[in-house]
Amino acid sequence: MPSTSPIPVLRGSGGVVLQVEDDDLVLTGGRKKTRIPFRAVLSVWAQGRAVTIELTAPAGSTPAVYRIGGMGEAAATVFADVVNASLPERADGSAEVVDEGPSSP
Repeated sequence: MPSTSPIPVLRGSGGVVLQVEDDDLVLTGGRKKTRIPFRAVLSVWAQGRAVTIELTAPAGSTPAVYRIGGMGEAAATVFADVVNASLPERADGSAEVVDEGPSSP
């Protein structure tokens, strides 16, 4: 069973949900659920009512980026600050992201 987190759950536009479960960021939207291990995250930042997640990548390659918009500005800022403070040492985690297919309703 996933542990609960003091990091807020973000609800973005289009029903997208971004939350922390154990040591992963979990992005759920529509029928897709994406699990991003903390070790794969380079940085998270808030930009107004949006949060951007940048993944680690091998030197010389372009990192993958996820951007989620439509949430409260204060919640986005708290989320980014707390996640960044929780990130472990960085390594190439781009291959660690798992798309789990359709999410449960």
